[in-house]
Amino acid sequence: MTKMASLEYDAIVEILNENSVFLRSPLSREVYAAAVADRDLTGVGISVEFHDRDIFTLSGEAITTGLGGIGAILNGRISVGFLLKVEKGKLVWLEGFTYGGDRWPEDLVDYRLTREAIST
Repeated sequence: MTKMASLEYDAIVEILNENSVFLRSPLSREVYAAAVADRDLTGVGISVEFHDRDIFTLSGEAITTGLGGIGAILNGRISVGFLLKVEKGKLVWLEGFTYGGDRWPEDLVDYRLTREAIST
């Protein structure tokens, strides 16, 4: 799994935990990697779309919402936030975005997740 895919996976797990939302089945790194339908670097962010799979169905009612509350520091200096889109109880996409006009790094060396999205 690439460093970028690891960041995406860790952000999703933390967003779900932070918002007390749980998947019906545990999300392993292998399942996550296989479920990515498309990944697009936009310059100031990243957009990841998922295949429509039952493994991404949330526990409880079929909800439609956006979930956030998690940020990260990329390569020791770039502040980013994340938004996870849920439609009818299924994970649809993850969006990562930078703060302060920084560009999303094409080469991710390291990252540190933060509990709240941070801005500079």
